[in-house]
Amino acid sequence: MKKNLFCMWLALLAILFTVNMEAQMTIGGKKEPEAFSVLELLNKGGLRLPQMTTAQRNAFAVQGKIAGEGLTIYNIDTKCVEYWNDTRWVSLCEGTSQTKISPTPCVNVAADGTGCDQTFTVDDVDCPNGPFNIAIVAGGEYASLSDVDNTNGKFKINFFSNETVNIHTVLVRVTSTCTSLFREFLFSQNGVDCTSMSYSAPSISPSSTALDLCIGGAVYLSVPANTPNLDKLIWTRNGAEIQGTRGTSYIIATQKGEYNISMGAVGCNTSDSNKRTISEAGSVTPVTLSALASNNGVICGTGKVTLSVSGNGSTSVVWFHNGKEEKTGDSVDISGDSSVGEWFAATKDGSCYSKPSNSIQITKSETASTQLSLPATDVLVNGVQLSAFTAFCAGGSLDLNITNKISGVTYTWYNGNDVITTNPYIVPTSQTTMSLRVVATDNSGAKCPAEQNKLEAAVTQGSTPAKPTVTSTSTLCNGAATLTISESGTYIWYKNGAVLTGETGKELNINSEGTYGAAIKNATGCISPMTEVKISGNSSEPNVSWDPNVTRPAAATFGSSVTLTVNDSYNSTFSWTLDGVKLSYTGKTATIALPTSGTPAQIAKIAVTAKNECGEKTITHEITMNSACPTPVINSISGAQTITAKTNVTINISTTDTNTPTYQWFQNTADSTIRGDSGRNRGFI
Repeated sequence: MKKNLFCMWLALLAILFTVNMEAQMTIGGKKEPEAFSVLELLNKGGLRLPQMTTAQRNAFAVQGKIAGEGLTIYNIDTKCVEYWNDTRWVSLCEGTSQTKISPTPCVNVAADGTGCDQTFTVDDVDCPNGPFNIAIVAGGEYASLSDVDNTNGKFKINFFSNETVNIHTVLVRVTSTCTSLFREFLFSQNGVDCTSMSYSAPSISPSSTALDLCIGGAVYLSVPANTPNLDKLIWTRNGAEIQGTRGTSYIIATQKGEYNISMGAVGCNTSDSNKRTISEAGSVTPVTLSALASNNGVICGTGKVTLSVSGNGSTSVVWFHNGKEEKTGDSVDISGDSSVGEWFAATKDGSCYSKPSNSIQITKSETASTQLSLPATDVLVNGVQLSAFTAFCAGGSLDLNITNKISGVTYTWYNGNDVITTNPYIVPTSQTTMSLRVVATDNSGAKCPAEQNKLEAAVTQGSTPAKPTVTSTSTLCNGAATLTISESGTYIWYKNGAVLTGETGKELNINSEGTYGAAIKNATGCISPMTEVKISGNSSEPNVSWDPNVTRPAAATFGSSVTLTVNDSYNSTFSWTLDGVKLSYTGKTATIALPTSGTPAQIAKIAVTAKNECGEKTITHEITMNSACPTPVINSISGAQTITAKTNVTINISTTDTNTPTYQWFQNTADSTIRGDSGRNRGFI
């Protein structure tokens, strides 16, 4: 071995002192060097660079020598590899700039974050006037910068409280903008002193140190809920705190890793026996469970509460109490003070657990020891005892009713855990099963709640009748109205959400306002969704009449028009006709163009019909039509306007009248009537 080392050094010296010699070689083996290699070291081990202090390095005769560029050493003061770049020594540990900060970085900051409140000032000989970019590049979860002045190169660093035994380190990078070079400065904070925290760690359940996390499932880890100093307990995964779990008695793990607990601070008062290694293995069918508790989860005296689930298939169901597996079964009974706390369910298949159901808080009444009375015979759905149901119709209507109600007691219906706020209630079509429950609660708290239910009843699809069509007026007419269902079936009528007992006909006659509903029941017993009709107000058929303040002419000439107006006390619409022909007017007033021609004394008949939900009424007005006196116009005179006396001249006139008037001719003056000629043409001498 010594001989080999001696040969290696000889070979290295030969390389160093050979001038103008181009060659490739390997040391420590017979392998040929790669084409891109000048020297290859094949021995196991590393290359030890020259060891120098900063003072020795500065005294080294390399400055001003071009051949010294690239010279590399290990600085035993800074513990860094450095190289000469023909201008200065560059550290590979802290960046490439010559930046310094003062005072020096804090390296013993207290766990509570105190001890590093000074202002740090940046100095760079290559960039004396800045500006700089100052930022945390690592450890930003442990500290933050404040009072950052990039122009003048000043900043402060604020450490957060370290609640672990681990040292926290923060790396601050200062970049000189005029050179684009940077240097990094390491700050550190001490961990907590565990000797001041004398808390005992409880044991984790389950006791197995290796647990399987099935894909899509969960692993449940817990400690006793009555653990002393539970608020100091910290759950960890791979040595890091699991956020949001401090002070809890259990966690639901959905990631692989090494889990444990600490007391007081992360890493303090831990126990190797509590290490739980969770590994991914197998798969589990995701199941969405819904957990229910009877009597609103209140244990009354020596009574019991029944826990049950919906949404499960054939898989085994396990129940967790305060995070610890305790019972098995789709439905379990619990009682006594020891059952108080949080319960949830999961499915279990071998070593695979599903994710949890909703959580239920179980309490025990401190004041009441007896339970309210809620007989099954008093709980009716569609007039039938709830307990008699085996299935519900998807999209069907359920009339929920309690007979013999007790004063001072509130009755609340639930679909599973969801409060039902409407009645009748429509069965959701998205469900395959439904747990219908009603809970009676004493408003005074003197007695414990009571419950009746039908759990996990099937929801059948495709058998529910469609919502019926109901015709009716929207108001009472003369104090009454009739509602009619169009479809066939067995009829159910409602008023203000309550069934109208005895009303089973296709028509419903009413005499009061309200919100009425109708549903149809088919042969399978499914009831349709309810159709609602709101009846409000009281009206009557129209009492239309002519407005006495508007003149209605008894006669008019052909081609003229007339304006008529009517009055009506009810909300009506109007239609107008002239001699049976519908006009465009729909209001109370209409301006109607009368016929332009016809026989004198003929009648023009105007009618207006008022209509509302309660009926209609028509009134008419007749107008005698006459021709107006036409104004003749002389069209022309045959020949010249100046004629010789005793000669003939013919004058022709015209009028705009379309009837056949007679004419009266005059000569010279109005009283010089020429009798005996009534035509349009007249000859004069």
